[in-house]
Amino acid sequence: MHPRFNFAKASPESYKAVSALENFVQTCGLERRFIHLIKLRASQINGCAYCVDIHVLIVRFCYTFFNILDAMQVHEVKSNAADQRQQSLLVHPYQ
Repeated sequence: MHPRFNFAKASPESYKAVSALENFVQTCGLERRFIHLIKLRASQINGCAYCVDIHVLIVRFCYTFFNILDAMQVHEVKSNAADQRQQSLLVHPYQ
């Protein structure tokens, strides 16, 4: 087995920037469930199957909005979302 890739060693400045962003996100006041949904959406956009799988598992395990997860699979991002919930979920509520 090969050792894991060391991001901090490979690109220290990039690693510091990503760490600073993560620290900000975790302390900015946004609800954790929205943070996980945003990370899931970013992984979908990036096309990273591993990250999508991890974030789906976290959201399904920790929260109960499966209908939102299902809608995220086919939703087009709308730039005129009216409120914080819509902006952070990146879907229109249909309840």
